Amino acid sequence: MGCVAAWAMNAIPVAVPPPQRTPECTLALQGAGVVIEVIDGATLKLSDGQVVRLAGVLTPSAPLAAIENSEWAPARDAKSALQSLVANSAGIEIAVADQKARTDRHGRTVAHVVATANGQSIWLQGALLRSGHARVTSMMSGWLCLNQMLTEESTARRAKLGLWANAAYQPIDTSNTQALKFQRTSFALAEGKILSVAERAGRTYLNFGHDWRWDFTVSVSKAVRARNASAAQKLATLSGQRVRVRGWLDQRNGPLIEIGDLSEIEVVE
Repeated sequence: MGCVAAWAMNAIPVAVPPPQRTPECTLALQGAGVVIEVIDGATLKLSDGQVVRLAGVLTPSAPLAAIENSEWAPARDAKSALQSLVANSAGIEIAVADQKARTDRHGRTVAHVVATANGQSIWLQGALLRSGHARVTSMMSGWLCLNQMLTEESTARRAKLGLWANAAYQPIDTSNTQALKFQRTSFALAEGKILSVAERAGRTYLNFGHDWRWDFTVSVSKAVRARNASAAQKLATLSGQRVRVRGWLDQRNGPLIEIGDLSEIEVVE
């Protein structure tokens, strides 16, 4: 298989603003297939029985508080968007996101996917993010093309496209600890000012309040820091800055997010 250095921006059947910059990542495609079913907004079933989970993106699912058996509109819209993207494709090509973890715990292939339709190539992750039907997460083997995906998501968020028009997906202020606690076990974006940066037991903690027992905290593991040579220096400069952080909310004393990659911490301009 060859490489895809760019994809067709005008092939997406949704009216969205153009990206801020030219795509920078290149996908080394390693497989191909034909889609026979769109299972949800981020999962495809192929004719050979393989199930492919789109790497690096998270599409909406109904919250636990949703009325039983009711349809969650953002989840429906994400699935419809993916169906539209592959509806007329002659087939798809796959770039495995992480050679060390080709499949997830459900046995699905985790990959970046490019669909070919009418002679044009469409990067599915970029298309879903640009139309506001997905969020970026490094936890789904998403390090490949991560910066480009964040750019696409930012474009949709500023334009309030798709899920970004829904109050349920807006960034939560880190001072609102009750709202953060309510979202426990959910993927969320949080925004606030880092008051201090501390090192403890091989971890870096970004403290958004004066009392870690109650206030919001971000945890950065030694493994995450090891992937970035300048991690310690970068983290130290964040004290006093307002940032946006993404990840799965947990409750360890106060609400906490443990990031999977430094790019999940964005300085808010």
